[in-house]
Amino acid sequence: MSSGDDRGSTLDPIYDRLVTREEYESNLARVAADVPDRSRGLFGPESMIWKVSRENAVYLTGARTGLLQTAHPFVGYALEEQSYAPNSRARRFRSTLLFMSRMIYGDVPTALGAARKLFRRHETIQGVLPANHGPYPKGMTYRATHLGALLWAHIVIWDSSVMAYELIVGKLTSSELAQYADEVRRFGVLLGVPPEAHPRAFSEQRALIRDWIERDIIGVTPVSFKMAQRLLSSPGPLWTLPTQTWRAITSQVLEPKIARQFGFEPDSLRNQLVFKAAVRSLRLTYSRFPPVLRYMPGYLEATKRLQGMQAPGPIARRMNELWIGEPSFFPSPPGRPKTPPP
Repeated sequence: MSSGDDRGSTLDPIYDRLVTREEYESNLARVAADVPDRSRGLFGPESMIWKVSRENAVYLTGARTGLLQTAHPFVGYALEEQSYAPNSRARRFRSTLLFMSRMIYGDVPTALGAARKLFRRHETIQGVLPANHGPYPKGMTYRATHLGALLWAHIVIWDSSVMAYELIVGKLTSSELAQYADEVRRFGVLLGVPPEAHPRAFSEQRALIRDWIERDIIGVTPVSFKMAQRLLSSPGPLWTLPTQTWRAITSQVLEPKIARQFGFEPDSLRNQLVFKAAVRSLRLTYSRFPPVLRYMPGYLEATKRLQGMQAPGPIARRMNELWIGEPSFFPSPPGRPKTPPP
């Protein structure tokens, strides 16, 4: 993409295009056709994507995911101006958790339905960049179906998830990482990323993240900086210490160049000590957590569904209301009540 001036960063042509509805539907059909048992979803309980994503430990790097996503100007401006109200952190969290859970753990119709709804929402989002950002010039029209933006928002989720998993739960083997990378590549189709445009090996995915940051294709913009301040601000006096701890952790898991642009201090001894203490504490205690605390609620509901329970029980419904504002992560099958009788 030509920026109109020489700022030393260009986006690879393979990623500098829009994903059309026809292309999206074609790739989606190919992925769905390869599923042997549609009731178990696109991946199933034996998949690495279930194994990693079910862990609540992945929230350790949740801020890293959000900040890296918004450091792509298309993603940052789209979120700020188009998708959500500026102060609706809870709304965005609930929406993201619901869509991701349905695509990962839902049966095939549920996963495809959530994916299509998300892609159609993205088709409606566009705007104009107010300033130059890397290879993207001021006045350029951004669209949420831009392949480079879709790929970036997608791969940082899974990269951060593996980072958190290996910090708290345990190291993944090379064969597990290879399986995970293949599944992530298939998941990318749900978001609009064609398989041929997606890095194959996990090491290639991580290398792309480093490369785009080093080449300034990704960088902190005024809008992403503002969103970071909201994301990591304390909602009240009781949250001051947890928020400070989370900021210290985030300073250590972000790439140093981006961390400094966001105003973090990755070289701070205090931040390093807080990070090491938090990781050490979680490593010692996390495996002892009961399933309701350790695992994602969408995962727990999906496993119950595969065991024959068609709707969550009263306690699960109340927990789901807290997480997503709805009694269930998954739509009820036709002809069945949405919730069981009390």
